[in-house]
Amino acid sequence: MTLYTARLSGSLTGLGGAPLPAVRSVTIAPDALPQWLSHPGASTRIVAFEDVTVSQAGQFGGDPTLVGPDLRAADR
Repeated sequence: MTLYTARLSGSLTGLGGAPLPAVRSVTIAPDALPQWLSHPGASTRIVAFEDVTVSQAGQFGGDPTLVGPDLRAADR
């Protein structure tokens, strides 16, 4: 299943072993990408959140069951 989100907000709890930023309240949207996520040299890593709010923009191919979702930022 592919889930397209318009906006994701939450409290950052893990950054794939990298140090967490001082401000852990994060919003990810096309107009609000944190530098640590949008930097072209950033490696692929697992990002973990708590208290998440997601605005869904679309879903294709399957039923929405989220167990350890994989979040990726795509270039447009």
